[in-house]
Amino acid sequence: MSANHKIILFDWDNTIVQSADALHDSMQTVLDSGFTLPASEIRQQYWGTSFRSGFPHLFGENWLEAKEVYHKSFQTYRESHPNGLFPFLPDATKILHQCKQQNYQMGVISNRLHEDLLYEVTQTGLQDLFFCICGSGPADADKPDMRHALYVLQKGGYADMLNDAARRKNIVMIGDSKVDMLLAKNLNITGILLGDSGQETIMQETDCLCINHLHELPSLLNILQ
Repeated sequence: MSANHKIILFDWDNTIVQSADALHDSMQTVLDSGFTLPASEIRQQYWGTSFRSGFPHLFGENWLEAKEVYHKSFQTYRESHPNGLFPFLPDATKILHQCKQQNYQMGVISNRLHEDLLYEVTQTGLQDLFFCICGSGPADADKPDMRHALYVLQKGGYADMLNDAARRKNIVMIGDSKVDMLLAKNLNITGILLGDSGQETIMQETDCLCINHLHELPSLLNILQ
């Protein structure tokens, strides 16, 4: 990465905070409430997308009702944790502060409902680390659609970096899902996949890099410089 601005776009769920159980259990609550999912190939296509992007395809004309059941269950699960917040992934806050000290400009881009995401980030006290925090809603579309990232980058004044190949190399996207890596691929930036689940398949489909734990991120960023 050059001496120009260095940008990291972070996913939030299961990248900064541990919310996998809440995501899984909330979907199970939807199914236990009588809603049914379509064939597996359709589920895989829309898994990890936002409510407005995925739920109409997953639950058809009843998607708004399914959304309400899911969201209520998710909030209940979160509120069951100490301080009503999901715990951080190991080393998450340490790495965020370290990246800030190394002059990385950081944004959060999530398919979580925007108001819910903004509330949670603010409650953690980390909001000042990010030039933009953007969930589903403010942009015209959500990840993996590049318009989501364009909105975030424009808020920081960094969108023009995408028009220059050398400066575009200074932008990375880190997340735990295929949706995150597809966004990176759509933007033609470096994607860094976090976690050890399904890495090989996602790497083959998106040409991303991977790390198993957040503490590996600084070393990888140094290599990319």
